Amino acid sequence: GQTISATFRSVNPGLITSGTFSNRAYESENSGVLNFDEFSAFCADPFQSINFNERVTYQQTSVSSLTGASVISKLLGGYMASARTSVDAAAVQWLIWEVLIDGSSNLSLTAGNARLSNSGSSGQVLAKANTYISGLSGFSNYNFQYLTNASRQDMIRFTGVSQDTAGSAVPEPSTTVLSLVAGLAMWRRRR
Repeated sequence: GQTISATFRSVNPGLITSGTFSNRAYESENSGVLNFDEFSAFCADPFQSINFNERVTYQQTSVSSLTGASVISKLLGGYMASARTSVDAAAVQWLIWEVLIDGSSNLSLTAGNARLSNSGSSGQVLAKANTYISGLSGFSNYNFQYLTNASRQDMIRFTGVSQDTAGSAVPEPSTTVLSLVAGLAMWRRRR
């Protein structure tokens, strides 16, 4: 697959939430849409970290290698059809973690290895997540790319991805090609 380099800028929309992953505390952390200078994404790996303003090179990996890809596609479809509030973004983020950690057969953020607290803003996110679970079958599929990095959080990229065929990732032009085009334009301007 192709490589994509981007700088992580913000989590917005999103909320501070608390819960656990495999009995490891996830306390007062951002949950929602991760905005890079080149795209927006949801985190696919809560066990890794990423720092604000950090430049990361990702490998585009086959969506079919991702556990629960069809359910993630539906969750993204539900998110894109929603008002895309902070609560929506955090709910979809937690449900993606639920699918990746516990599988997609029995979604629940109150049982299993991905558990969301039921207090404060986390309680609002839990209620919204349950709404997404109950509406899942009615959501359209939404294409995404699966971006991986061995030492940083993997990503579910959902902006800038063609929506022509559900579930398939569309490669973007490589940096080399874009650099050549820019160089050619500058050379032509000088002549």
